[in-house]
Amino acid sequence: MFLIIFLKSKFLPMKMIANWILIAAYLIIVLLIGYISSRRESSEDYMIGKRRLGSLAVAFTIAATMIGGNSLITYTAFIYEFGIAILWAIVGFALGMWILGKIGIKLRKEGKKYYTLPDFFYDRYSKRTGVFVTIIMIFWFSIILLVQYIAGGKIISALTSTPYWVSVLIMGLVVFIYSFLGGFKAVVKTDAFQYILFIILAIFVGIFMIQGKTIPASHFNPMGFGIGKTLAFILLGAATIFTGPDMWQRVYAAKNRSVIIKGLTLATIATLLAFFAIGMIGMAASTTPNIPSEEALIQGIQNLLPTAFLGIVFVLLFAVIMSTLDTLLFVLATNFSEDIVIKNINKNIDRVKYTRIGMFIFAFALMIIAIFVQNVVSLGLAFASLGLVFAPVIIGAFFYKKQLKNKAIQLSLVTGFISVILVLFMGFIGPETSIVSLPTAFLFLVIGQVIWRKSKN
Repeated sequence: MFLIIFLKSKFLPMKMIANWILIAAYLIIVLLIGYISSRRESSEDYMIGKRRLGSLAVAFTIAATMIGGNSLITYTAFIYEFGIAILWAIVGFALGMWILGKIGIKLRKEGKKYYTLPDFFYDRYSKRTGVFVTIIMIFWFSIILLVQYIAGGKIISALTSTPYWVSVLIMGLVVFIYSFLGGFKAVVKTDAFQYILFIILAIFVGIFMIQGKTIPASHFNPMGFGIGKTLAFILLGAATIFTGPDMWQRVYAAKNRSVIIKGLTLATIATLLAFFAIGMIGMAASTTPNIPSEEALIQGIQNLLPTAFLGIVFVLLFAVIMSTLDTLLFVLATNFSEDIVIKNINKNIDRVKYTRIGMFIFAFALMIIAIFVQNVVSLGLAFASLGLVFAPVIIGAFFYKKQLKNKAIQLSLVTGFISVILVLFMGFIGPETSIVSLPTAFLFLVIGQVIWRKSKN
């Protein structure tokens, strides 16, 4: 990308040269972190960080994952349109963290060593139930990863005039290289680095953008969404956390139960701080009227920031997008090695080797799809809706006194999944309609429990 931009002009102004040096330095640092993480690394290091993460590492890697390219575009768009009402999503995140903490403590008491969310269902229920969870989980996280590629490609392409497909490939390749080399440990370390970098740069950019601007009074109404959207964002925020397989991996990797609780508490605070920074950018953009809300981030930066800050903005965007891309890619890769190959084909394979194979498959397949499919908002709401599909069975598995029936779980997952697909392809997807998967999955879980109440698992 740097060569392409350089060749567009025989001479670059000094401030542009400084910007590209800054971006190049950032990319080199994350690649170095991946390389250093890969040295003298055991299989358990690569897969789950030896289950020794401290509370700060848990907090930073969760918060970094929460603020991806989709979050930047989607939440800036909602802040541009509705203002501080978006904070209801934070209420949802806090609720989700609390539920995940309860689940994490119960998992630790059981003493099982899992690698993925489907691992739990394979172990507690049945192979068929594990397969159902794996299939929907892979579909769900493939959509999330696809959204990150699209969102990141659009942002970087719009701000640099680099071709969209080049932007997608650069992001994807850098993330693939350091994740491939260092595995889970590299993902956690780069997430911590990128979160700290994002916070510093985003607050700096937000303060500069919002300084001297008059924000519309309507943007300070906490109920600006209305009841329907408010409830939807709380539910979607909560489900994003406690159903997320990436969040479960952090719980598995935490050193002990105390670290789980402290880490999730700090993650809530860190996420709130990140959304405060995003909020300033969205609020500043709201002073530029009559632009499509989904373009609020890009046009706000273009209209309110001088080109001297271009390098800082690029590094900020790379940090926020890539810190989510690496987590999503690693989750899909472990789903491939652990939940497809080991559970169903050959239990004696090399975990690291097949995780890397899965990483290669998903990284390049989804990069290619992202080049041709570019609808961020609809896909973003669809993946949030898919997270709600798992909510009833996860809550039931940990808080229902009786054992859930395998067939009831399978019925719940399938009907919830179908409801998301129907709403998406019928063109009805929105914040309120995206929660349809929750009552659908819950209703059919209850129906399944009644129908098969006398059957043995």
